[in-house]
Amino acid sequence: MDRWHAYRAEDQPLWRSVVHLPRYASKWVFKREGGDPDTREFFKTHRPSRASFTHEPRPTLSIALCGDLMWIRNGWAEFLGPALKQRLLKNDFGIVNLETPVSHLHPVRGRMPDYLSYNAPPELLDSFARKDGRNFFELVSLANNHALDCGTAGAEATVDFLATRGIRYSGVAFEGKTVPGPLIHERNGVRVGFLAYAWGANGFFDAGSGLSINTCKTLIGQPDEPSEAALFHKVAEMKNAGADVIILSLHWGHEFERYPAHYQRELARRLAQAGVDVIFGHHSHVIQPIEEMEVTRDGHKRSAFVLYSLGNFATAMGTRECRTGLVQEIRVDPASDGGWRVSLAESYRVYNQPYTRRQARKLILE
Repeated sequence: MDRWHAYRAEDQPLWRSVVHLPRYASKWVFKREGGDPDTREFFKTHRPSRASFTHEPRPTLSIALCGDLMWIRNGWAEFLGPALKQRLLKNDFGIVNLETPVSHLHPVRGRMPDYLSYNAPPELLDSFARKDGRNFFELVSLANNHALDCGTAGAEATVDFLATRGIRYSGVAFEGKTVPGPLIHERNGVRVGFLAYAWGANGFFDAGSGLSINTCKTLIGQPDEPSEAALFHKVAEMKNAGADVIILSLHWGHEFERYPAHYQRELARRLAQAGVDVIFGHHSHVIQPIEEMEVTRDGHKRSAFVLYSLGNFATAMGTRECRTGLVQEIRVDPASDGGWRVSLAESYRVYNQPYTRRQARKLILE
């Protein structure tokens, strides 16, 4: 049975995915362990250290990391549960992977086949607005395989919309429009460097359009030395620009697999040694484990955290595992050596209630 639903659709042409649709559907229904035996055995006992907002002094900076914010079919303005919103707003800000265009130039469909090509209205993000008008999500990743579902025009409309809401983004860039250089976001005296990468964009790319997207096939286990070198170069740029903390968003791995692949763990360790403090992943559509790595930088020991997949934050997908996501709060505090210390704080699961005629769709605390 495992061979039957072990199909991986990443970077495959559409015709091949159609040919293997029964295998892909089987994987969607039953999910797959993924990883190798050593990886699965490691995560059975590995428990990252955690701090607590409740039992420790208020952190200098608290950030909530969320997974895939996707097309949800309907209920755009009312889907966010009030208890969850209140819990999120206890943090200074949030970061999420925006896995849909938000383009006024294209229709927002309410039925399939929008599972294949997404677009969402402004309400998807406006639901997270604070009372003062600022959006809870101050940083979003646009580097994912649905970034170009509405083409270059849709991606440009999306970044224009984000600008109207004061939301900064990483993962795509437009010549003459996007501010060059690393994204450094300063809050509470902490300079947070943010960078987003994806394995690809489902084969859609308009060469000569002035658009560039951060992609690297290494994120799905394919050799890609030039793009991998560019990724590490951008991490170094953030360090040189004075980032106190570096957060890396990776759209990587394989759908519907519960454990990361060996190559993901190896790449994560090299990125942690290069200066990344937190990697938060997505694309698998299911929650995967968290790993704490101890690295030495500039003669000081540091903990780096890898959240291999936070699963879906908001989605219309059908199975319970796909409708469940993880929110991980991180805190940043002064370190004894004069730098900054990152630690994991509280985490909690969210659940996307399915829409029925009797019950509106709601994203709630599980």
